Parts: sequence; C-alpha cells; structure tokens
Amino acid sequence: MFRYLKVKEYESLPHNYPTLVEEFDKCRSCEKEINTALMCLICGKILPITYNCKCDSVRPKPYPRSVKDIVLNHSFTCHGSFGIYISINPPDIVVSDFYNVGTVHLSVYQGKHGDSMYGYK
Repeated sequence: MFRYLKVKEYESLPHNYPTLVEEFDKCRSCEKEINTALMCLICGKILPITYNCKCDSVRPKPYPRSVKDIVLNHSFTCHGSFGIYISINPPDIVVSDFYNVGTVHLSVYQGKHGDSMYGYK
C-alpha cells in the first residue's frame, strides 16, 4: 500500500510575473544564470532544465536526460509519490503522479487588462 504524505502548505508564488522571472533567473545555490527551469511548489527548489548551472545539489548524478526524468527524480526524493511544479516560458503547471508527468497549459498570472499571460515573453 502506498503512503501519501500530506502537504500542509505549498510554496507561495510572487504576486506579479516579472518577480517570478527574476526568481528563476539564477540558481539559488551558485548564482549562475539558468535558461529554463521548474520550481517545485512543495519544497520551493528550482530545477534547471537547460543547464548553465553545474551545482551537484541541484543537478543530481547521473544527470537526467529529459524533463520527465528531472521531474520524476525530484518528485520521488521530495515527496515520494507526486509533485507539482511551475515553469516560466511558457508559464505551465507540471504535475507528476508516480511515473506519469503531465502539463497543464494555463496561466497563473494575468496581464494588465486581465488577459492570460500564457505564451508571454
């Protein structure tokens, strides 16, 4: 029988999109620039997808080959059974459950006029 851990509170997101982009701009461990990343909404860890960052704390060995491998690798070490992540460009929500990974194409942020920020650059 699988044991689900209950998460009492998820990581909070900044209120505006530019602040979120600034947070993803650099690795929290080594301060190097990250091109594309996911943020775990359970623990707050930033997972680089395209690596300029060489941190072993962020980039486990052996290095995962795909986004699915990166997400599943972190999900099993962070929570054990599932994970929820936010990406920036495009601002997708990535969800994992055991060995399945899916993307929800929606925007958590809105523009000045209330329109979706999906695909915003």
